[in-house]
Amino acid sequence: MKLKKELSGKSISAMVREETVKEVADVDFNSWIYKMNLNAQVELFIWRLCKGAVPIAIFLMKRKLAISNLFPRGCGEVEDVNHVTTNCSNLLKVICKLRKWGFLITLFNSFQHCIDELKSMSEMNSMMVKMYCSLLWYSWSNRNKSKHGKIEDSESIIAANMISFVSLDKWNKVLLDYWDAGHSYGLFSDFWRPPPPEWYKINIDGSLKNNYGAGIGGIVRDYKGRFVRAFGFYGVLGFSTSRALYF
Repeated sequence: MKLKKELSGKSISAMVREETVKEVADVDFNSWIYKMNLNAQVELFIWRLCKGAVPIAIFLMKRKLAISNLFPRGCGEVEDVNHVTTNCSNLLKVICKLRKWGFLITLFNSFQHCIDELKSMSEMNSMMVKMYCSLLWYSWSNRNKSKHGKIEDSESIIAANMISFVSLDKWNKVLLDYWDAGHSYGLFSDFWRPPPPEWYKINIDGSLKNNYGAGIGGIVRDYKGRFVRAFGFYGVLGFSTSRALYF
């Protein structure tokens, strides 16, 4: 039905050949994305953005599947690929939050500018490319929550989830080093160090006695090192370990 309405005058074979040639031409443009070893979901989302296959408002309206091309989260702007990837106020709030935490996320003017810059950064700063691509995926997922009447995540939660998502990526080995830049000790060393601004840190320690009595305790401090709360428990089973948690 879609082919009948287009009235292109081309046969199906001709259109298939045209798309095949176009696909080959696009390989060099997007080949760097595959070398980044992104999470499969993130990679698919970026690939769909490059192909114009993400169901944003303007995409749906052109196909008569929506009556408006405005952003569904109430900002009153047209939702196109530039808005979703660079200009969305909700996305910029998350980037602002990440910058406060010490992650210097780059700002872009358009999707084309974004792709060009990410491609140039892919060789020298692959971690930042992974962070931005993952951030776009999280921002889009949060947009869909709003679209379907679910509760949206806050800027802090999106930023924290993205950092955790990238840090757990088996291909990424440099995020923790980036976070600890300028310090002479690691994130999980014996020296206490403050968490990112506006975060809290919980240090937990436990012990196990010969009679199998076990105890565990912890202390909560804010990013300025100020005491917030402490806790402790005792039981017959336990473990001996020490960890630092962020939230």
